[in-house]
Amino acid sequence: MYSIRDTHETSPVFQSPEQFDPDRFGPERDECRSSRFSYVPFGGGVRSCIGKELAQIILKTLAVELIETCKWTLASEKFPKMQTVPIVHPVNGLHVRFSYSNPL
Repeated sequence: MYSIRDTHETSPVFQSPEQFDPDRFGPERDECRSSRFSYVPFGGGVRSCIGKELAQIILKTLAVELIETCKWTLASEKFPKMQTVPIVHPVNGLHVRFSYSNPL
């Protein structure tokens, strides 16, 4: 079975793949551009997700809104246990508390 997680974590493309580092996708480093299929969150080739661009715009908009208007923390004291197949995700979901913070 193909594993997106294994591709992203074992690929020699990424520096320190086990660390959360959003800057690796920034224009200065852009590590995922060195190989066509080194980063495939929406699949690739002829079976690539047709809603990729829309999904990325929606996720970016949601992230900006949450960052600007809310304070958020994990609802549990411990980091959740992760499952790796078919993709990495928390076993019992990711419970987060959002509290509204007025940005003005």
